[in-house]
Amino acid sequence: MTRSQLVLEILKLALSPQIIAGGCVLVFIFWFRSELKDLFSRIARFRLGGAEFDTPQAQRLERSDVAPTARLTLSLASAAGRSEEPADAASLRQRLDAERARAATWEYRYLNHFLARATQVVLDWLAGLQVRTSKSMYDTYWLPLIISAHEREAIITALQAHHLIQIQNELIEVTPKGREYLTWRGPLPKTA
Repeated sequence: MTRSQLVLEILKLALSPQIIAGGCVLVFIFWFRSELKDLFSRIARFRLGGAEFDTPQAQRLERSDVAPTARLTLSLASAAGRSEEPADAASLRQRLDAERARAATWEYRYLNHFLARATQVVLDWLAGLQVRTSKSMYDTYWLPLIISAHEREAIITALQAHHLIQIQNELIEVTPKGREYLTWRGPLPKTA
């Protein structure tokens, strides 16, 4: 084997797909080592084949005596014992109320887009009833207009999924959120 053939074989080996892919992986790991370290430190449990492994993150969570969903509370009583709220607390309350109103507006806009017209009509009908109705009464009433039982069930499921209605003991009731949405939406426009 001549020297040029030997060099050619070494180049073929060095430029093989496996060697290039391995080099790319090593460069990727080196380039993003801090991000990968952070990612792996957040993984609590992983499954490999049939075995499940706990990482130090899972052990820290189990040992932690602080609840992960601890709530922040704000005392609104002033230090002097007066009943009026401090300026910061009042400002925070106003900002929180404004953010809730903004979130409700976006959710209701989404519902206007998401809920089909038949679903909106059913919600109007349920809200207009004086007493709660049963699922069987709902099916009986809407059978001539919504022939498919699957579609009638999908309407109830959609309204229930968005917390516009609730079903207890087979009785359907419009929730306060459902009534608030109907007030926000206003009357349903007439079709042409």
